[in-house]
Amino acid sequence: MHSLYFEKHFLFFFLLSSTLSGQLKGTLTDSLNNPLIGVSVYIQNSFVGTVTNEEGQFYLGNLPEKKGEIVFKSLGYETQKRPFDVQKTPLDYKVQLREAFISLKEVTLKSDENPANTIIRAAINKRKEQLLKSQSFTANFYSKGVVGKFHCKPK
Repeated sequence: MHSLYFEKHFLFFFLLSSTLSGQLKGTLTDSLNNPLIGVSVYIQNSFVGTVTNEEGQFYLGNLPEKKGEIVFKSLGYETQKRPFDVQKTPLDYKVQLREAFISLKEVTLKSDENPANTIIRAAINKRKEQLLKSQSFTANFYSKGVVGKFHCKPK
């Protein structure tokens, strides 16, 4: 009788502790409630993370900490951070990311000369110097039992 009582309580506490081991899930949408695909979702200051699927859903299990901050990040959207505590419920996030408006400084293009011409002239000026460097080279490597130095000369 005592053994059965112990086993039931052990099983109950085991199941309870496994549910509190840290699991987060949720859905990310844009301002029009469309699911966001490929949004990075990760725990701040850790290596635990994932991306959202086609429905904008994510799941994170085996969290390194019981409390922390979850980060939602995607190009073109403002990054959002939310606190989490695995001992409080619900751990099902509904996050709506706002579009980020990015403006660049003014860019002026001159059509006097192709910018590639400057790079090509610099490469031509260094041609002889680079040719001397590439006359031969040596490499040490291992490849399925072949070890040694190989000397190659350009044709």
